[in-house]
Amino acid sequence: MILFYFISIPSSVNYMAPEKANRQIKYQLTSGKDGVYAKGYSLINERKKRIELNRVFTQDNKNKILNHIYRFDRDALLLQAGLFCKNLITDLVPFCIDFRSDDRVFLIKAFEHYDIGYMDEPLFYYRLRASNTHKNYWLTFPMRIDIATRLMPDPCRIKTISNIMFSQGKYLPEDKKIFKALSFFLSSLILHFSLIELRGMIRSNALFLRDILSNSQSKNYLS
Repeated sequence: MILFYFISIPSSVNYMAPEKANRQIKYQLTSGKDGVYAKGYSLINERKKRIELNRVFTQDNKNKILNHIYRFDRDALLLQAGLFCKNLITDLVPFCIDFRSDDRVFLIKAFEHYDIGYMDEPLFYYRLRASNTHKNYWLTFPMRIDIATRLMPDPCRIKTISNIMFSQGKYLPEDKKIFKALSFFLSSLILHFSLIELRGMIRSNALFLRDILSNSQSKNYLS
């Protein structure tokens, strides 16, 4: 009966840890929550590296977690990392199919309307490979903007789009499009300018920004 009450949605290309189902079912039965996510490992050529997520997920503070999820879509929990009550799945899946990025929509709506927990231990393996959807950044860009415009509450919408513009700019140097990357960064700052957040952004991306500026005069990097 328990096996039919809880549902986990696996991925065709990623792996679950052998103990995932047992650990998350025990958590569910003990906590009484409607669902639970977990962290995981990234897997590159069978070498694993722990995926470190923002510590906000460990705080069991719904408002703080939602604020983080609304603003940032690249530091997020993955659907295959979760285990959920059957009624949550049946309620949310019909709503999610209207979006291309359905796993992110599921994450937002789950935390908005249900009591969701988090296990700060790696219980799945995310395979990094050339065909990962997030690497096709022009394909995912309109999907991300669509969610920001249709689902984000008004106080967060502009900040969310600003963060999307900044993260989109971080992909462009990989294709030697430095000046286009800088245009995305500038657009991000125009949309939402904050001296405090600008200092944090520069500090956390100091090496990345230094590489962009040092190569901006090189003809090899002109698009």
